[in-house]
Amino acid sequence: MCEASSVTSMLDHLQRETLESRRTNAQLSIIYKISNNLIDIPAAKYLSSGSSSTRSSHAIKFQPISTLTSYYRRHE
Repeated sequence: MCEASSVTSMLDHLQRETLESRRTNAQLSIIYKISNNLIDIPAAKYLSSGSSSTRSSHAIKFQPISTLTSYYRRHE
């Protein structure tokens, strides 16, 4: 029996992902599906190509959503 006193230690004991990790994976999955036309969401409407060029640049790069509120800014 595990005598964990925090959620993090319980998740570690159960070998479960954190909520933040699950949300990130879900967001990446949706972006993948949209950009590869696997779901009926128009990519041009919601995804815009990234414009900066660096040594680690690649062809598939997206610009983060720009908003006037802080709703989407918590993970930037």
